[in-house]
Amino acid sequence: MIQMTDVSKNFGQEKVLNQINLTISDNELVVLLGPSGAGKSTLLRCINGLERVSAGSVSVDGKQVTTNKKELRLLRKNIGMIFQQFHLVKRMSVLDNVLCGRLAYTGTLSSIFKRFERRDYELTLHYLEKVGLVDKRNARADELSGGQQQRVAIARSLVQEPKLLLADEPVASLDPKTANSILELLSLIKNEEKLTVVITLHQMDLAKKYGKRIVGLNNGQIVADMAADLISIDELYQLYEDQALISQKQFSMSDQEKVAIHA
Repeated sequence: MIQMTDVSKNFGQEKVLNQINLTISDNELVVLLGPSGAGKSTLLRCINGLERVSAGSVSVDGKQVTTNKKELRLLRKNIGMIFQQFHLVKRMSVLDNVLCGRLAYTGTLSSIFKRFERRDYELTLHYLEKVGLVDKRNARADELSGGQQQRVAIARSLVQEPKLLLADEPVASLDPKTANSILELLSLIKNEEKLTVVITLHQMDLAKKYGKRIVGLNNGQIVADMAADLISIDELYQLYEDQALISQKQFSMSDQEKVAIHA
């Protein structure tokens, strides 16, 4: 599904990603974990072309992520994106916000005049039901709680009918109970819709609970790639240490347990 080969990303003189090699298969749920500034969000944005790589290559579902606008637009139809800040139009209804996820299929003029097809509405109501908000479809987005707004954002991504769902710190601004409910929902949707899901997180307990695979980043490099159930919280703390210290340490797991450590 996702193939990143020798990917580097610079912002001016700062190297944010350094020689990233990463393969994510169909139907995986992968958590990108690491400290602020580790490169998690940048890596995610390189996958859908929101950031252009400085070196290396990225492909999704066998298609190269390019700078060609037409090709990129077609590629993004299959990639749903969920953000920390929701990015809803607060004055619009929940229904209309979710319908925005169909813009890649309807065109600008049709969306301006709300000339959506019957199937667009059917999909919208279906996914609002799935996220538990069909009864709020006529409410304004700014009348909802933070957790409800994130559920609207998830529904908006799902009406794209994506194969890949990217979530950038989707629970960072939510309380622990709501954060758990959102990640539980994403896990459920991943299984029901047979999606590939990649989530960036800071919270180690949530990464272990909901991630099947954890990719640890520090200082723009992948420093660990492991099955989530084979790593302890104490060992995850190592991902947040100085890069020089990480290179001197080893996780207490064997190769047979499918744990890869990158010094």
